[in-house]
Amino acid sequence: MRAADGTVVKSPINGTVIAVGTNPNYFGGRYVIVREDSKNHYEYYMGHLSVTSVKVNAKVKQGQSIARSGHSGSVTAPHLHFEIHKYRHGALLNPITVYGYYNPKGVRKVINPKPIPRPPSYYRVRSGDTVDKISRQFKLNRSSNYVGFRRLNPSVKNVNKIAVNQRVRIK
Repeated sequence: MRAADGTVVKSPINGTVIAVGTNPNYFGGRYVIVREDSKNHYEYYMGHLSVTSVKVNAKVKQGQSIARSGHSGSVTAPHLHFEIHKYRHGALLNPITVYGYYNPKGVRKVINPKPIPRPPSYYRVRSGDTVDKISRQFKLNRSSNYVGFRRLNPSVKNVNKIAVNQRVRIK
């Protein structure tokens, strides 16, 4: 989200601060993670911060100042990196879908969050690869390798005949 250097970052929800730190390789420099105190169990990640003003295990209220935006980490300009994750499931939610619009002065209550569909990943078949080997390598389906592979690759009619250099979907 666009935010000038030093813009106040407010907690989007009532929750508990579960992480505060600095990590240039993960999540963009200084960050704060707040877990919602309701049964929804959402985690709100805010990164590229210049200053944080909360500590781990702090209880925060919606609208409470928790940090200031900045340009820590690998960025070219100051901004706020904002993500919403479903706790334990890891599903990434689109903040625009959750809040319905970008509102820099505050946020609305979470309404009908929908996970962001992840783009598919593909693998190029190499000499010696089998469906079983590819399925185990990418953990397509633990109970039956062919079921997971077939679900992602319905156009492959015979799983015993995959060709070298054939592109198959793995996620």
